[in-house]
Amino acid sequence: MKRMILTAMLSLICCVVAIAQPPTTKPVPQRKGWNNNENPLYGNVAKVTHTKKDHSQGVGIIYHHVVYNFNAAGDMVEEIYYQDEYGALKDCKTRWEYYPSGMTKHFVRTDMNGKVLEDYSFEEQEKPAERFPASKVAGKTITEDLYDDFGDKQGTETRRFDAKGRILYYQQKSDYEGVIHEEYWEYDEKGRVKMYELAVDAYDMEGGYRKELHSYDAKGRKSEIKYMWVKGGPVALRAVYKYDVQGNLTKITRYSDQTTIQNTDEYQIQYRR
Repeated sequence: MKRMILTAMLSLICCVVAIAQPPTTKPVPQRKGWNNNENPLYGNVAKVTHTKKDHSQGVGIIYHHVVYNFNAAGDMVEEIYYQDEYGALKDCKTRWEYYPSGMTKHFVRTDMNGKVLEDYSFEEQEKPAERFPASKVAGKTITEDLYDDFGDKQGTETRRFDAKGRILYYQQKSDYEGVIHEEYWEYDEKGRVKMYELAVDAYDMEGGYRKELHSYDAKGRKSEIKYMWVKGGPVALRAVYKYDVQGNLTKITRYSDQTTIQNTDEYQIQYRR
């Protein structure tokens, strides 16, 4: 099943990890081809055009442009890349067909002239069971061994959950290097993430530490994230979220200070009439 995440990349890091609760507006059934808990789509959406703009030179320079088309059932059936994440032109179309259950039936990627680059068909399978269902992990700490492709143990993975089954702590530990990844979460009284902390990331070239403070509007939608890059240090960046009347995310604006725009993600939503 095709997954597309609306949480956009910051120019200063590889990606931003963020978890939010959906708006209070009643959502449509789970979209088979979108499958995005961070920013689900609401209403009868026909098309989403996503552009990323770099404002570091004072003007919005587009470096990413993708169009997503949906059928009347809410499935994402086509993805058209006009530019990739790095600004290089990429003439590519991807199309999906689905079984009634929502599992992918057929996947094909072509260039703009119709030349097939990838083509796969899939047998229908049962939807994989949720790995850590809240009802079974509530209040528990779970540690699992990690193995390489040859079956040799390489380390462990530990997750700690609160009484409602929400993730509080995640650690990845190497048998050879010690702790290589560590994360923490805190929630507000409504169960929304209010703080996320990446405490250790041995492979993050930006320093391996990031703290996020999340804010929400009156409708329960994420309105702002403030980022801290040094332990105990000042907030270096912030991201402001904007939505349309249907509750769909339309823009994320990131600031390098209180007023200077660093980059933006813009989502033009076209609804089916």
